[in-house]
Amino acid sequence: MEGAKSNLTRPHSGHMRRRFLSLTLGALLTLALPARAVSQPALALQHLPVVYQGWNDCGPASIAMVLAYYDFTVPVQTISRATKPSPASYMQVEAIERFVSRYGLRSVQIRGSQISLLKNLIALGVPSIVLQYAQEVGQVPHFRVIRGFDDRFSRLYLADPLIGYAYISYQDFDTLWNIQGRISVAVYPPAMHAQVMRALGVGG
Repeated sequence: MEGAKSNLTRPHSGHMRRRFLSLTLGALLTLALPARAVSQPALALQHLPVVYQGWNDCGPASIAMVLAYYDFTVPVQTISRATKPSPASYMQVEAIERFVSRYGLRSVQIRGSQISLLKNLIALGVPSIVLQYAQEVGQVPHFRVIRGFDDRFSRLYLADPLIGYAYISYQDFDTLWNIQGRISVAVYPPAMHAQVMRALGVGG
């Protein structure tokens, strides 16, 4: 798969009538079996803005988008200073939980995540931050937010801090995601914890 490229596409304005949003709690889940899939062919999360990144700030910008979805406006620079050891360094996944907890939110990090789990969380109204390659396998690691999905076209809809609103095929998404442990981080209010665990196929 080395050198494989994805077809990452910006939607035309007609596709944006419904804005899609495209996991800690200090806990790390490693999942081997898929949770039950949602029945809807397409779903969207509303009111999740694109926040564009600065240099090596895709992680902080992705956190800013998710916080904005929950009505917390936090500058990317503020998040970057708190989550990265230096401006030129990359943010580690574990920084997501530490930062969102300041705003009373919980998170769960999943290794071995699956598209079906991202869709289950979207059905709950819960956004996920994913870590994968930006556009080419083996090149730049990149954080982005999943905005929604459409099974009719086999697409995920993204809020990408580098290119804005975009969509990507399930196949290309898996190609970019399958190399770094398939990491996703769901961020949610504490009151939704039991629902999130059920959506992930964990507990009752």
